[in-house]
Amino acid sequence: MFANLVSNEFSRKGGDYQGMYVFATGDTYCGTLGVNGRPAGKGVLYYFQSGECDVAVFDPMLRQTGEGVRYSKERDCAYRLFNGQLEGGSVDLEEALQIMGLQETPAMKSSEMLPTATGFDPARHKQTKAWYAYRK
Repeated sequence: MFANLVSNEFSRKGGDYQGMYVFATGDTYCGTLGVNGRPAGKGVLYYFQSGECDVAVFDPMLRQTGEGVRYSKERDCAYRLFNGQLEGGSVDLEEALQIMGLQETPAMKSSEMLPTATGFDPARHKQTKAWYAYRK
């Protein structure tokens, strides 16, 4: 699962690494990473196909530990999680923010939000060509 790393970005902050880990499936983890670049703490796991996201504490094998929250695709519903399993049903959006200590609801991210490919763009090609000529 972790061999499918597509992107990994780090920024050192207070002894923890904050960054993102993107899987080949498009699922993205954003949050605390260990020194090996794997999830290791509080973060948000975006499910690319369904559009849902989980906010919880994750271990390096991406298992959720303790209390967490799952947001619906539209971010209009939230559900309480415990150890990665739905428990307790839906919760109020304000309560969901308080459970995980968030300031705002996580951003929406799904496969439907990708722009459609437009094909070859002569203007973009000309701009890219000029950039590489400038760099020489």
